[in-house]
Amino acid sequence: MSTYNNVLIAIDIYGNAEQVLERAMDVVDESTNVHILHVAFHSPFIYASYGVGGMVSDTELPIKDQVRISALEHMHELLEKTSFSALKATVEFGRAQDVIIDKAQALNTDLIIIGSHGRHGLTLLLGSTANAVIHHAQCDVLAVRIRDDKNNTD
Repeated sequence: MSTYNNVLIAIDIYGNAEQVLERAMDVVDESTNVHILHVAFHSPFIYASYGVGGMVSDTELPIKDQVRISALEHMHELLEKTSFSALKATVEFGRAQDVIIDKAQALNTDLIIIGSHGRHGLTLLLGSTANAVIHHAQCDVLAVRIRDDKNNTD
């Protein structure tokens, strides 16, 4: 039985979500209430790139809705490879660390699982999403070290 009852798994569906989901499967069990979250950055520039790059279909829906639908479809494809249900998968918009912390509080989460790239230099000084979540969350945080397969020596 898992020590945690209510877990939020924050993933970047266009990054290394598979590694975070794999590690999460080691931590939770069937009795754990799991919520999966992807945060899309809320920016007009991002929306413009979706429209120009052809990543989103040309429909009557506003760009934000198209981005959410596209992200959910991609998230469901990722979750099909795991034992996690897509029923509790959501896409939110905003600054990732703020959305993750707010969602965790709203869900009364006792563990957040998030990927971490272990940045160095300037990005370390400026901070990262995982670093901000670790320092501001009111619950435990598991930062999954993202492996770069090219440089992985494990």
